[in-house]
Amino acid sequence: MPILSALFLLASPAWVGSTDPAKEYQAIIQARAAALAKLREEKKPLTQDLLTEITGGSQKAAKAALGGVDLKAVDAAQALDWARLADLAQVRGPVIGLLTKFIDTKPAPNLEYQAGSLGLSYARQAKDTTKLFYFADHLPATTDAEKVRRASLLVSSVGPAKIEHEGFDKGAKWIDGIVESVLALKSDAKLGAQVTSLMLGAVTQKADWLEHNGRAQDAVKLIDASVVGLDPKLARTLLGKKTQLSIVGTQAPTFKPTEVIGDFAGLESLKGKIVVLDFFAHWCGPCKASFADMRQLNADLNAKGVQIIHATTYYGYYGAEKGLTKEQEYAKMKDFVKENSLAWPVVFINRDDFAKFGVTAIPHVVLIDADGKVERVKIGYSKETFAEFRKKIETMVASTKRR
Repeated sequence: MPILSALFLLASPAWVGSTDPAKEYQAIIQARAAALAKLREEKKPLTQDLLTEITGGSQKAAKAALGGVDLKAVDAAQALDWARLADLAQVRGPVIGLLTKFIDTKPAPNLEYQAGSLGLSYARQAKDTTKLFYFADHLPATTDAEKVRRASLLVSSVGPAKIEHEGFDKGAKWIDGIVESVLALKSDAKLGAQVTSLMLGAVTQKADWLEHNGRAQDAVKLIDASVVGLDPKLARTLLGKKTQLSIVGTQAPTFKPTEVIGDFAGLESLKGKIVVLDFFAHWCGPCKASFADMRQLNADLNAKGVQIIHATTYYGYYGAEKGLTKEQEYAKMKDFVKENSLAWPVVFINRDDFAKFGVTAIPHVVLIDADGKVERVKIGYSKETFAEFRKKIETMVASTKRR
């Protein structure tokens, strides 16, 4: 593996026991950057396998750099660098303690921000609300750009916990206060788009909480109030969210494909089956990551009345090939379907049909019951969320059988 040779050299015994974690961390980061630069120089695509190799090389080097160091006893002034090494090595346990130890030294604002932002990520993963709020209070921002970045991080990482911990009204007021703190920068030529994105994200955060707590109609009202006077292009995401909320419990919209790989006679022909309608794209990493679970779902439940349908649209390119005609892209997609063993229909539809289902991000999965009504909308992919989603499908299968 020549691309990773520099990384593997970092894992040599010469590194073990070094007392300069900053030097070790920077060397690993530079070696990783060199590996990526080598790929670009050789014009090789960054495949998942290569990305895994580079990540694995970094992890191995970081573990070797940690060596037999007692992370509980390291110098507090170096704790941030040791935390970064532990993060790279995926030795997660000590990270929060190291970052807290470093922040307690009252470091320079830029270093405190780095420690606080990394700490937010770990506290959120650990579902440690106390530490989440602690790190949120250690994100000093001096420039306008830093203030916007800080606000975005707080809304996305801390906002949901604030609502959950303090109730919707107080939590939503806290989120609104964070947005208002940078609202004056909305007209800034460089930062205006980021502030607008923050505003939209804040509404989505609040709407998500309302939805997940059985208050979908309140979420719809919130979105309706938020889009008043908003530029239609900016309102599109929020209106997509409104569609996602409103579509549940209603008859699934119909669509006419422009092209079909496999057999598909329309959603109306699938009454009596539970339909998993998955909007995806050939370029979407999370979409492709979900295929293994989708294949297993199909193998286990297709015979029990579950039908997967993958829906995509024309993008005009495939991989590095640009300017493809629809016919050329369709041909590429036929190979894609075979390569990924998608043993169910793949349909190409217009973007207007995407909007009918509220698609604003992919993968976007619409679960349709045997009566043709939308049961649920799921966005994104992870092993954990898919496992929970599958349980829902299995419950529907059992319920359908009892009819």
